[in-house]
Amino acid sequence: MSTLIYAARFEIMNPILVIGSGNAETILTLEGEIVLGNKHSVEVHELLGGSGVNFSLRLLSAGIGVLPILTVGHDRLGEHIRQELHAVAVRNNVSNEVIEFLDSDYPERFFDPRITTPSSTVIVNGTRRTIFSQKVKGIENFIKHLKKRLQYVETLLEGSPSAIMIGHLRCDGFASDSKDPGRCTKVIIDAFQGKSLIYANFGNSQLQLGYAFWKQSFRNIDILQLNLAEAKKFFTRARDSGKSLLDIIDLLLENRITAVITLERFGAIGIHKDNKNALVLAWPLIEINDIIDTTGAGDAFAAGMVSQLAGNIEVGFHDFLEAMKRASIWSAYACTTLGGSGKCPSKRELEEFYQRYSAIGKKTVETRDKASAEEFLKLIDVIITRGTEGF
Repeated sequence: MSTLIYAARFEIMNPILVIGSGNAETILTLEGEIVLGNKHSVEVHELLGGSGVNFSLRLLSAGIGVLPILTVGHDRLGEHIRQELHAVAVRNNVSNEVIEFLDSDYPERFFDPRITTPSSTVIVNGTRRTIFSQKVKGIENFIKHLKKRLQYVETLLEGSPSAIMIGHLRCDGFASDSKDPGRCTKVIIDAFQGKSLIYANFGNSQLQLGYAFWKQSFRNIDILQLNLAEAKKFFTRARDSGKSLLDIIDLLLENRITAVITLERFGAIGIHKDNKNALVLAWPLIEINDIIDTTGAGDAFAAGMVSQLAGNIEVGFHDFLEAMKRASIWSAYACTTLGGSGKCPSKRELEEFYQRYSAIGKKTVETRDKASAEEFLKLIDVIITRGTEGF
């Protein structure tokens, strides 16, 4: 794969619309196992996180325009997030409309004043991580802010955004609004179906509603991304004993859902709705010993996919394959840094990173006949589900 992987699709006419979460992120790195009741010596890193922030910072750092609608309030943490996004946008010479959208002169375009921006704590122990997320106060009213911002975006742009990225939206799982669950995500899909590429990387609030709830909406989502643990819960009904990775792939193909299933440190699998016999296998680009933190690697993968596909509503198999090549590089780079968006690379840094690994023969993706990949998929399923003990 040549350096042209980054030259072809970085000039995007309209910005990408990102809707997702934002928070402050405290990373605690430690050696050894956590033992409750004991004291532990840790290194502390104060960063930013949340799906919407992670998507936005990675795309902006690569010089791609983003209009973020985030679940952040007009408070100290929210202002810190806005300032960081604005600084990255200016530094990478994105469009004036994006910089103005993030400018402090127009706070109503960025903050939801009813929300208190949350914090999260991430404990990193080798390749494993444990996340503690603070409950978002005021999230039940985010739908009002979202609708206003969507109207503004349609007015701002001559046409539609080049792509829509939907991340974790806690308003979809607000307990006291059970009569209308999933309302934020559905509003977004209804507004842009058939107009822009829609890429969904749901969080727990959306996933807990289950596949049956979202089945009709998936007809209007272009690509769905889940990690394997999420997919097992999402596609398993209460009366089922649990679905295997192969079961999930068959279900996706049967319902013509184009999807990415990330496999932690083992890479990712791509399933395209129009090709029932071929799977796209994205291999890990870096060795396990080179992994510093996997936090946000899935968000980086999603951002890499959309950076390649933005502006393309009809995603063919070849387009999907090329996007997974780029996404695997974005994700691998994320694993070499702390936090979901602690050090987001520029387009040049991504290219240099890829060239360094491709020079030693590392491949990013390959297509594999579904039947021939079954034994490999069964093994990966067991390793991720049960852990690596005994292997």
